[in-house]
Amino acid sequence: MKNFKLLLKWAGDDKKFIILSLIFAFSGGLLSIGSYIGIYRLMDAFLKSQFSREVVINSALLITVTVVLRQQSASW
Repeated sequence: MKNFKLLLKWAGDDKKFIILSLIFAFSGGLLSIGSYIGIYRLMDAFLKSQFSREVVINSALLITVTVVLRQQSASW
């Protein structure tokens, strides 16, 4: 935390760019891993013989939303 405060001190008026870059990096990481989590849920349900329509819909929705949001954020 001490180093982060020092970085913000050095940034001066450009602190907002550092904070925004951290927010975008964190959200990008979450969006990148979302599709893998959806695929894992599908595989896990299939291998445990708990495959249902609800699992497929929830996983497909998670995969679709994270991929679309990731693609949209990449075009900004």
